[in-house]
Amino acid sequence: MVHTLPDYTTKYRMVTVFGNIDNNELAARLGAIHNFDRRGNLVWMDDFEGTELKWDISETGAGADEYITNAESLYGDQSFYIITDDTSGNNVEMIRSLPLPVTSKLGLQVSFLSKDDKLRYDFRLHVYKTTNWYFAEIRYDDDVDKLQLRTGTSTWVDLATSLNTYKSYRNFNTLKFVIDTSTDKWVRVMFNAAEYDASAYDIWSGTHSEAPHIEVRLDVETRENATNETYIDGVIVTQNEP
Repeated sequence: MVHTLPDYTTKYRMVTVFGNIDNNELAARLGAIHNFDRRGNLVWMDDFEGTELKWDISETGAGADEYITNAESLYGDQSFYIITDDTSGNNVEMIRSLPLPVTSKLGLQVSFLSKDDKLRYDFRLHVYKTTNWYFAEIRYDDDVDKLQLRTGTSTWVDLATSLNTYKSYRNFNTLKFVIDTSTDKWVRVMFNAAEYDASAYDIWSGTHSEAPHIEVRLDVETRENATNETYIDGVIVTQNEP
């Protein structure tokens, strides 16, 4: 008689290994880069593991340069390397446009490595809904050791001062923020081990006539007359954040 019963041995071994691990934990253990703050559902991510750069680049100063590299990485084997021009105030900006996801609380997460303390990072998520735009921006100024949130054209709120980040190769910092465009409010900001309640602050907003979309913008600016280097890895956009 031909044996027709299914082989349950592999299934049993998987249950034994993973037990009651939820999907987020399972994904993290299998190497997904969405492992810093596992709340929210993935919309888009870039771990810079391919050969094609998925960003538009804008830069000031002839000495700036940027490219995918395997010199440093947080995830996989590669990251995105940026070196600024040697004039204070000059910058490099990365821009990625994406379709507008279903309306929900949105998050942006970025990891970055720097051995220099004269860089200013602006992490931006621009949301263009049907008629209104929302510009969410967090600034980490390594020159003055501040983490700031933007609420208007020239209005900044200090979330943290006297920050002290470890300067070393191999040591990436991670920032994540969440906004709610249905209420025009910030939700929270995370920087490494610290989490800040930002729900009291309004998102900078206005009206527009463009087609709906979102933009991820990462801006790195030198704060001295010298070139400064940084590495970017693990850029993640999320939706359905709590």
